[in-house]
Amino acid sequence: AVTSSEGMFEECTTLVGGQGTTYDANFTDHTYARVDDPENGKPGYFTYKGVEVKPVDTVFTAPTKLSYIEGNELDLTGGKITIVYSDETTEDIALTNADVTISAFDNTKLGEQVVTITYKGIKIGSFSVTVNAKPEPQPENPYTEPEVVDNVYQISSASELLYFMFDVNNGNVSANAVLLNDIVVNADLLKQIADLLKSTSKAAPVLTEWQPIGTTENAYKGTFDGNGHSISGIYIKDETQNNVGLFGNVAPEAVIKNLGVTDSYIAGNENVGAICGKSEGTVVNCYTISEVKGSKNVNALVGAKETAAVVENCYYLAETPIANDPCAKTAEDFKSGDVAKLLAKGATINGVTYSGETFANTTVLPGTEDIELITDPENPSTAVNAISGKSEVKVWSYNHIIFISSIPDTKYTIIDLNGRTIISATTTSTKEEVNLPKSGVFVVVINNKSFKITL
Repeated sequence: AVTSSEGMFEECTTLVGGQGTTYDANFTDHTYARVDDPENGKPGYFTYKGVEVKPVDTVFTAPTKLSYIEGNELDLTGGKITIVYSDETTEDIALTNADVTISAFDNTKLGEQVVTITYKGIKIGSFSVTVNAKPEPQPENPYTEPEVVDNVYQISSASELLYFMFDVNNGNVSANAVLLNDIVVNADLLKQIADLLKSTSKAAPVLTEWQPIGTTENAYKGTFDGNGHSISGIYIKDETQNNVGLFGNVAPEAVIKNLGVTDSYIAGNENVGAICGKSEGTVVNCYTISEVKGSKNVNALVGAKETAAVVENCYYLAETPIANDPCAKTAEDFKSGDVAKLLAKGATINGVTYSGETFANTTVLPGTEDIELITDPENPSTAVNAISGKSEVKVWSYNHIIFISSIPDTKYTIIDLNGRTIISATTTSTKEEVNLPKSGVFVVVINNKSFKITL
């Protein structure tokens, strides 16, 4: 029997310690009745009893996708169960593991559902998902799609403008556009309406009714550049409709610039304006010659201007001068070219310069003058160059009237781009007014100079 630890393992040559210790006859201490630690000079035959490692906690991470469209399958991506053990190690269990059970998910039941996760029969956690109805299919745009250059619609016809309106109102709210020329939606609109009011027997004209660009649900957020051109013949007659104009509801990000709205009839309920009904954005370098009607927040340019909105360097036709309203311009202001000159100067808003130079190079704008196009009189459709500058002769247009400012008894000729003479006459006053009901591009030849006019 062993009566003490000393010599307990004497001559035990076949024993091996936990760290690999074997009996050494030359070692002075042969007790070895201790934990084996030969690296520190304490060889032995004992080892520490191991501690049992057990799971002490679980952590549940829900999947990342929690919103579904009717008919979608449950997506478990990003979800997992993390087991934490007593020795502070962890283990991740995928929700697709065979020991994981997921409660039923019904992709036909709209609204919120709770999905429960169980691992080896033990409830681990749950998460909520929402099933939404399938969106209604987008209606097909029935109009002519414009060309797109650098993410900007290039609009050159009424059908292309209608396409843009339809596109924005059905969700493409950040679409950008530029006009390549004047757009006529309804020709001679105000004249048609006036003629109808004068006659009880005349049939009502067939008009294209306009839907404002930008709705309550889809406020317009893009940039619309009129490029010095005008849109005429906008017809809206709905006394129950709010946010009425060429544009309806304009968001803070939107910019509408370098644009004229002419010969238009716009009647609504609240927030009515020729350029836009309600605006939180920027309207700059714009003008209108239109009839605008409504019951509340009615303005020739912008009906309801929200606090952060900007309306800068914009003008409208007023029957008489209006005190304290620099935007109101009379017919004489338009005819003299004053409005064209103001628009051509452009404007700077919050450090951003909006150029109005496009107005300086077009005769489409009522009142444009001092723009001299040097052409070959024998072939007036071919311009040699364009020169901006003062001249003793000024030619500009207003609606379907060509104005010629010169000394009396000055001979002038108006020809079309096919070279046909439309009018050949002599001025009778310092400001000749020539009514030309036709639309198109014409050249006025006077004093060996040629002036290109678009009606």
